[in-house]
Amino acid sequence: MRRNFGPRLAFEPPSDYVPAGQTSGAKKIWMVLGGGCLLVLIAIGIAFAAGAFQVVSCCNQAKDIGVRTMEAQNRGAEFAMNLSSGDYEGAYAMTTEEFKGLKSKDDFVSEVKEYEKVLQSSPPQLMGINARQGSGEGLDVKRWRTNYQFAAPADTEMVVLSFDIVMTGEPPTFGVTGVDFDRRTRNLAAEAPATEVMEFHRELQRGNYEMAFGRLGEGFKTETDMAAFKAFLQDQGDIMTDSELEIKEVGYPNAGRATVIATATTDSGQKAVVQFELATPAPNLPMWQIMAISPMIESIPDDSDMGSTEVEPADAGTSD
Repeated sequence: MRRNFGPRLAFEPPSDYVPAGQTSGAKKIWMVLGGGCLLVLIAIGIAFAAGAFQVVSCCNQAKDIGVRTMEAQNRGAEFAMNLSSGDYEGAYAMTTEEFKGLKSKDDFVSEVKEYEKVLQSSPPQLMGINARQGSGEGLDVKRWRTNYQFAAPADTEMVVLSFDIVMTGEPPTFGVTGVDFDRRTRNLAAEAPATEVMEFHRELQRGNYEMAFGRLGEGFKTETDMAAFKAFLQDQGDIMTDSELEIKEVGYPNAGRATVIATATTDSGQKAVVQFELATPAPNLPMWQIMAISPMIESIPDDSDMGSTEVEPADAGTSD
């Protein structure tokens, strides 16, 4: 059942704002994050993760590793999306010949279907990609272990898809191997968008409104001043500034976007639902910023079923 949240925080993105989920391809990622600098940072991280602590005489090799990693990540995202959309044959076609020799297409599809309901419940969310150091000297990275999470927003259990992306040949090609599925307990409050929301909320409880404002998305801060933010907090009363926050849902509608739904409870017992919309500068970067806040002014009953309760928002003079 669709919930009607409101009123929204009166922060609207600038006219040229493009949601992170709509950016795709290396060129657009470079435009957002400054291309060469991003690659160098990625490569440095890979070098340390792989245990390659040698000094490299030139950054060309490091940049090459960065380019490889971006391509491997794109390939992994395509594989995960194929499974999420039900294109199992397309996913199998992306696997290496070695993998195909160990597992037939029918066996692969049969295994995937055991997790079909969860895989199709939400878009895949990248948990991590780790480089594997090769046997050669220097930075020799040609394999990446990749993990994706699948779970509906309110699920307390998730399926973790793990696989290796292997680079072979010249020009290089990228194949998938070592595919595993694992059901795990999910800690909603520990996921990156939720921890950002909790940090924002803690700053409000301490009265550090400037610090909380600083955690909001850059587009919103350039369009909205501190006075408007404080006016919003005053309008919401204790719900935002003197309450306990409990994470109820964390959803990922598309790459680079997240929705966090929480309940805020004041000392007086008032309870309200607050929805946070977050985004990253580019898909798959764990740098979440709050882009919108939608508190529900009216109290909701204790122990209510958030999946079926529908409460109309109070009129606070703003509209979506």
